[in-house]
Amino acid sequence: QAERVAAASAAELEEAQQQLSDLEASVAELDDSNTQLESQLAAAQARLSEQDARAGEQARQHQEALAAFEMEAASYAQLLQESKAMRSAVHDKDTHVAALKTRLLEVTAELNEEREKGAGTEKALAAAQKAAAERQAALGRASAQASRDVAGK
Repeated sequence: QAERVAAASAAELEEAQQQLSDLEASVAELDDSNTQLESQLAAAQARLSEQDARAGEQARQHQEALAAFEMEAASYAQLLQESKAMRSAVHDKDTHVAALKTRLLEVTAELNEEREKGAGTEKALAAAQKAAAERQAALGRASAQASRDVAGK
């Protein structure tokens, strides 16, 4: 009976050793699989880092382009405001020049009326001519100022 127990124990031992050997082979396979997975994980992390770097560079370039666009848009907005201000100034000068021309015509008409009546003396005529000349000079100055204002803007 001891031989049967010894034989059974030997068989169990041999089976246990076979199972141990199988487990060691499985562990070796798992180690290989883990090594491959770790290698794949490292490669994936490297690709992800590279993609993150490229995405960061693209975001920086987009941000720079956006900042440049915003500066250009602000510049155009400023030019538009300046253009509107110049148009307004030209309109104001044109209105002023038109008023001066109207007044000059009125003074000229008054002068002509005085001449037709013959009631004015030489002194009145000279004063009217002087007033007309002053108005004409003021008109010339206003016109020149309007031209300078338009050229300066």
